[in-house]
Amino acid sequence: MHTLNPDKRKSGISIIGDLPWGSHFCQFYQTKKDLLDIFVPYFEAGLENNELCVWVTSRVLGAEDVKKALKKAVPHFEKYTRNGQIEIIPFSRCHTGNGKPGKVIASMIDEAVSGGFEGLRLACSSCLTDEKPGHIPYGNKDMMGSDSKYGMCPGFSDVISRHNALAVFAYPRDRFDAIGLMEVVKNHRFALVKNAGKWEVLESSEARSVKDALKRSEEKLHSLFSNMSEGFAYHKIVLDDRGKPCDYIFLEINESFERLTGLKGKDIIGKKVTEALPGIEKDSTDWIGKYGKVAMTGKPLQFESYSEALNKWFFVSAFSPHKGYFAVTFSDITERKKYEDALIRAKLEWERTFDSVPDLIAILDNRHRVVRVNRAMANQLGLTPEDCVGMPCYKYVHGMSEPPAFCPHSQTIKDGCQHFSELFEDRLGGDMLVSTTPILNEQGEITGSVHVARNISELKQAERSLIESEKRLNKSQEIAHLGSWELDLTNNRLYWSDEVYRIFGLKPQEFSATYQAFLEAVHPDDRAAVDAAYSSSLREGRDTYEIEHRVVRKATGEVRIVHEKCEHFRDETGRIIRSAGMVHDITGRKKVEEEREHLLEELVRSNKELEQFAFIASHDLQEPLRTISSYVQLINHRYKDRLDGDAEEFINYVVSGTTHMQKLLNDLLSYSRAGSHGEPFKLTDLNSVISKATANLKIAIDGSSAVIEHESLPAVFADEVQMVQVFQNLIGNAIKFRSEDPPSVHIAADMDRNEWVICVSDNGIGINPKYFSRIFHVFKRLHSREKYDGTGIGLAICKKIVERHGGRIWVKSEPGKGSTFCFTIPNRSYNI
Repeated sequence: MHTLNPDKRKSGISIIGDLPWGSHFCQFYQTKKDLLDIFVPYFEAGLENNELCVWVTSRVLGAEDVKKALKKAVPHFEKYTRNGQIEIIPFSRCHTGNGKPGKVIASMIDEAVSGGFEGLRLACSSCLTDEKPGHIPYGNKDMMGSDSKYGMCPGFSDVISRHNALAVFAYPRDRFDAIGLMEVVKNHRFALVKNAGKWEVLESSEARSVKDALKRSEEKLHSLFSNMSEGFAYHKIVLDDRGKPCDYIFLEINESFERLTGLKGKDIIGKKVTEALPGIEKDSTDWIGKYGKVAMTGKPLQFESYSEALNKWFFVSAFSPHKGYFAVTFSDITERKKYEDALIRAKLEWERTFDSVPDLIAILDNRHRVVRVNRAMANQLGLTPEDCVGMPCYKYVHGMSEPPAFCPHSQTIKDGCQHFSELFEDRLGGDMLVSTTPILNEQGEITGSVHVARNISELKQAERSLIESEKRLNKSQEIAHLGSWELDLTNNRLYWSDEVYRIFGLKPQEFSATYQAFLEAVHPDDRAAVDAAYSSSLREGRDTYEIEHRVVRKATGEVRIVHEKCEHFRDETGRIIRSAGMVHDITGRKKVEEEREHLLEELVRSNKELEQFAFIASHDLQEPLRTISSYVQLINHRYKDRLDGDAEEFINYVVSGTTHMQKLLNDLLSYSRAGSHGEPFKLTDLNSVISKATANLKIAIDGSSAVIEHESLPAVFADEVQMVQVFQNLIGNAIKFRSEDPPSVHIAADMDRNEWVICVSDNGIGINPKYFSRIFHVFKRLHSREKYDGTGIGLAICKKIVERHGGRIWVKSEPGKGSTFCFTIPNRSYNI
């Protein structure tokens, strides 16, 4: 709770300290000085606390004595007097024995509040003078109309305790014996008694018990207001010069007040509402006026209202515990008001919605006659909505002379409950889900129902498919060896699915599962790690864990490998109360992984041997080819004049064949090295790559009048030499396989997700789509060597280079319409 603590008032008496409103105590005096020692500082503290201070004199201390003492002790005494804050009432006016004391005090409190004071502070002297000690007669009315034998009357006490009032009563010490003195003390919160020249506080055992009970009650009340879900605030009303409420001050609020309003106690306690919420005085709700009326009249008030300052709706309950003060409890009903507004809008839109929904809707009376249908229902029956009114639904929908036995409308009319039914009806379009909801009149009598039919033909088909799918899934789980378990930590109960038993080599449900039985099934070498994985996840408060380990099937000794995953579940306090997990037998997968690793190792070794073989073969075959070519050319040179035309032609065939064989061997070597022998990837500007490739092809480009164009190309992480090789092959092919027009090549690049797509387009002879996959294989040619020179390895080399870079290559073409070769390069932000 946040509070200004307005209930705590300074008493002015050091041995007492602060007192809550509603307190009254007494003083036993022997001299006039004793009265002044207590009453004057008590009175002075009340003036400083902006309280209406009333002093009722006695025969011992008259009005003039009181004024004289106060003038001497209280600064600005005359100012307090002019402001009406001081009233000194002679004992002769109060000790008359007439009137009701409660009304007198209530009148004084009203006067205090109306005068703008915090409350009333009263100082009264007893007028007991003639009675002998211990012999005060019953029925004697002393101060303020008391008719109690000892001290203040109950009515007086009740009024003080329920209002912003403090009171001290003075009694002559020599008029009471010990029993009489304690009887007086029992009627007050405590008493001040002078002993050996010092004032002491005297409490009866009854008063202490009441005080302790009151403290416990206050603590409970404070806890209630602090923890209640509704907002609570306590205020003091502020009056203008005409006595009209013009503002109010925040004295106390609870935490829910802060949550619901967004206002913080530290910012508003002690402040006026017009300071805390500027503009509230202009709010149409008239908060100040309403609360002022409650505070001044004491009449409670309940209402709903919208706060413009907070932009929220509240349900407010206001009441006044004391005049001039009011308390408010309230709850935020903004969401409820929004819901109510939504209901109003929904009602206004219902007519339009009724005809817009695709479901077939009919409103039926209790004799099965149609009261109204929506357009979808009318269209399904081939009628207008108006034509449907009055006709029996069973006749026009089902073609029957009376309601069918399965009719949900009949059931609703009979028991007044909502009913559902699934049926197949051709006239409505197939499988239907029908619901009937009762319609009641103001007397609660059933007058009919809302009949809604929804076509669920597709849903029923999906349902049938789902059932089949679930059967297959259950079978698949059994085949996949995937089991589940659940451990109730609160009750220490463990559940295994049938598959868990089978994975552990046991018969399903042959015994009640236990954690110890689980650990016994774990391989001895893995048992400690498995136990630690579970227990540490509990100890460290982790929500999940997973582990792979071995289990030993008890009956056969077979070792299986499983993958376990566990998830913990908590209660509202955050304590783990349940664990659930799965056990997956991955023995087969592990064996496959081991075999795959072995195959990969074998493949790497085989590839290395193949590359080495290709390199050696191509390198070693070059030498005899060069020898054959050299000697054949030497024969041709030396014996040219001695050979006939056939011999010279044969020699040319040999030279041409060896030259082509050398090209094949060189290309084969390039192909074998393309996938593995290359430079490390680095940031490579493809614009520079194109320049180098076209420079290498300058003779072919100039000789064919080819035009090579490219857009601004990106920089990618790649092997620059291999990139030149790719573009040189693709551009070279475009020039080689040109049409009658001069070759035109266009190169562009676009980003697609996280990779660059580079396309090389030409206007050449094109390719038949049925050969798209063939052209990227080694030695696969679409034309004879006599027509188009080459070895048929170029595109295979391009494919191998692109794949080394993590990309793919493809072609788009039609005969006679040119070709576009595209390949991808990943958009990497790091050097591979």
